[in-house]
Amino acid sequence: MPWNNTRTAWPGIGLLAAAWLGVGHLSAQPANDAFANAEVISGLAVSLTASLDQATSEPGEPSHAGATGLRTVWYKWTAPRSGEVTVDTLASPNNPDTVVAVYTGEQLTQLRQVAASDDNPVRPGAVLKPNYNFLRTSLLRFNAEEGREYYIAVGVKQGSPAELTLSLAYYPGGTFRFASELFAAGVPLYLCTEMESQFVGDRTTYATYYQYGVPGVLVTITRVGGSYGRMLVDYSTEDVEDPVVPDDIPAVAGQDYFPVSGTLVFDHGEMSKRILIQVNYDFGQNQPNREFAVILSNPRPDPAEAPEVGAPRIDGAWARAVVRILDIEGPPWDDPTNPPPPSVSFPRISFRVPEDVVDYFE
Repeated sequence: MPWNNTRTAWPGIGLLAAAWLGVGHLSAQPANDAFANAEVISGLAVSLTASLDQATSEPGEPSHAGATGLRTVWYKWTAPRSGEVTVDTLASPNNPDTVVAVYTGEQLTQLRQVAASDDNPVRPGAVLKPNYNFLRTSLLRFNAEEGREYYIAVGVKQGSPAELTLSLAYYPGGTFRFASELFAAGVPLYLCTEMESQFVGDRTTYATYYQYGVPGVLVTITRVGGSYGRMLVDYSTEDVEDPVVPDDIPAVAGQDYFPVSGTLVFDHGEMSKRILIQVNYDFGQNQPNREFAVILSNPRPDPAEAPEVGAPRIDGAWARAVVRILDIEGPPWDDPTNPPPPSVSFPRISFRVPEDVVDYFE
């Protein structure tokens, strides 16, 4: 297996097979717009970028995953071995509304569908809030047969951003993104109060699974679409120039929060990591809520990882998250006509909440 102790050195991302559209301008029709001109790609792991701004659908083209009115391009790939293959558009910038489908056959009107995916499904049981940002990218898996040719159609819906990243791998390293069910202006959002860094409680509860009384705000990073191999991704905090909510103000590093940076290491099969960010208490000042950002960057395999494992990526839409520091004394919660929520009308030292409950303040 490619993640055992006989790993060979990874000589760099350059080993990752890459295919680029043969176009000189974004306004030109893609060379692989038609099925007959499908671009040939090869390898155990493929990652390519494309602009479908001027792509079209052609007469007789299948209705991929039941979607119509698509702008599509085609790729032809011959499976170098038998096994399960993952194909996705998770790393595409700006969360495009994509469709991906895989076929066998030689003629456009007589293709046999192997697998298809429209929107990447929301995790089962998720509570969709009014400002929830649906996952519009696509992901599918299918069992490839060594030596067989497969045609891959990838498209975007009308009105969607046209730039996308398509990835294929037997052993996908995964796509890193922030994990939150709260969003503001399409950005993953984490909420905390000024009291988050005021640790209260003994270590017997702090050391439990739920970690009561965590001394700061916890931000979760996951990798989706694959968890093969040992993968790394960098993170850092930064001040924001334009808060996602107009009534908020930018938080100042060193004044409102302690900046952090580092590298997260995901071992083979590991899908989630958390970083802890300490928030400063303002000692009772009345001020608006404050916001700062957390950024993911530089995804890469461990230098000792096997080259068969696909390189990790970052979700283009969820590579940045915002942390909002809720002011427990100031406006708008000092307005008598708009009383504060009960759970934030008293200091954190008066209560304890499990760290995995994101919206305890609601």
